[in-house]
Amino acid sequence: QKRRWLPGCTSGDIVTAIMQDREGSYWIGTDGGGINRWRDSSFTTYGPRQGLLNEMVYSVSGSRGGGFWAGTNSGQIYRFKDGRFTQLVTDSHLAGTIIRALLEDSRGNLWIGSERQLYRYKSGMFVAYDRSRGLPGFAVRVVFEDRDGRIWVGTNGGGLSRIEGDRLVTYTTRDGLAADRVRAIVQDKDGSLWIGSYGGLSHFKDGVFQVYTTAQGLSNDFIRSLYLDDDGTLWIGTYGGGLNRLENGRITVYGTRDGLFSATAFQILDDDLGYLWLSCNTGVYRVSKQQLEQFSNGHVPSIASTSYSEADGMESRECNGGSPAGWKTDDGRLW
Repeated sequence: QKRRWLPGCTSGDIVTAIMQDREGSYWIGTDGGGINRWRDSSFTTYGPRQGLLNEMVYSVSGSRGGGFWAGTNSGQIYRFKDGRFTQLVTDSHLAGTIIRALLEDSRGNLWIGSERQLYRYKSGMFVAYDRSRGLPGFAVRVVFEDRDGRIWVGTNGGGLSRIEGDRLVTYTTRDGLAADRVRAIVQDKDGSLWIGSYGGLSHFKDGVFQVYTTAQGLSNDFIRSLYLDDDGTLWIGTYGGGLNRLENGRITVYGTRDGLFSATAFQILDDDLGYLWLSCNTGVYRVSKQQLEQFSNGHVPSIASTSYSEADGMESRECNGGSPAGWKTDDGRLW
């Protein structure tokens, strides 16, 4: 395919050399303008033209009817479907608050975690969960539904709570939880839970917590995201310590000095094509799962990660760390 370079597309109008790398990027050498990189846009940005009037999005979570939900920093919640965003009419108590967590459960309830409390929404009705219902009075950071339909809520200082109908039980460090500032929850095949917090990783099985911290090999105790592979491998995204992997009790650390683009991972998504995609304050980056495996086994000395930012179609490289901070829809797109 022929490409024509136009004046203004590079930092210098006199092009002296062009080379295409293995990823399809073009590297363009200029006379006095340095070297430029050009590649096809990988990202499409959605905003007011598609109905998203507030562009500060913190949380992105799937919808059972297709599409997904998006929560903003001013209490607005949007549903994306058929290429458009439609705003949900929200409770006045949400106005001005950051929607940190979203989850649509198997019964069609939308759970909304805010800076003040937790809401359950369905068919135009809001139900608030706060101290009067037994929920700790802290900001909600993550909401998760297990395979038995129980709702788990992680708060910013109040620990981990479980909701079953009208019954609510809370676990804190007094019960063995690694820390009371909970950020991520996933469920293993055996029904046990993995809980990431600002204080380490907890494994909750048969009513008992097992804790993993830097003392057990984690690179950092500030955990922001968790992803459980089909083969049982747990990927742990930290805030400042890079990516960690836990498999068969063994922890492998992947940091920036090993080739990882960033020491932060707000979200971990699997594209089913052999790559993990992660988000951070300075963009989105991907790494090969095969290469991560090779590094873990000592077969390669480092890993390679590809980063994406404004040059790839993003309006801003700043990603937010809500829960979830990203979502893969059924068509394979990563949001």
